[in-house]
Amino acid sequence: MTVKEAMGSLSGWDLKILATDLDTNVLDHARQGIYRADKLEGVSSEREKNLFNKGTGSNEGNVRVKDELKELITFNQLNLV
Repeated sequence: MTVKEAMGSLSGWDLKILATDLDTNVLDHARQGIYRADKLEGVSSEREKNLFNKGTGSNEGNVRVKDELKELITFNQLNLV
C-alpha cells in the first residue's frame, strides 16, 4: 500500500514487488488477495476505500485487494535452504 501511494512521486519507474514463501498454500491465499474485513483494522478508511473492494452477498465480511495493487506483486515459491 505504501509503495502504491509513493508511486505518484515515482512516475517513470517500473516498480515490481517479489513476494515469496516456501508454502504454496500461503502463496495461493496471498495471490487471491481476499481477506476478512476485520484484518484491515488499523488501515485508514481512505486506504481501505482506494485499495480494497468490499465483498457482497456470500462474500460479505471479506475484502479483495484491487487489481491495481495486485499487479505490482509477483508471487513465487522460494526455499532459502
